[in-house]
Amino acid sequence: MTSLELSRINKKRHYNILRDIREEIINHSLPEDSEIFRISSYLDRGKKPRILYQINETGLKYLLWRYRTKDSSMVYIEIRNILEKYLKKKKKN
Repeated sequence: MTSLELSRINKKRHYNILRDIREEIINHSLPEDSEIFRISSYLDRGKKPRILYQINETGLKYLLWRYRTKDSSMVYIEIRNILEKYLKKKKKN
């Protein structure tokens, strides 16, 4: 999953997701470009390159924990379901 996809699901601005990922990188003493949060890029509507992160299952769990609140219980459930699908797909491969 990418940070951009997560921002759409979570209904948060992408730059806020990027901020949260950077905080998780610091909190967990991870390298800037790790297997958990892999730096990548995409072209926005104006064809400008923008940063995004590829997030593996551990990264999703970090963010899932971060976003779990009473107000975001539906988001929590949706992200958890996506994580479960990701894990099932990974097992098949």
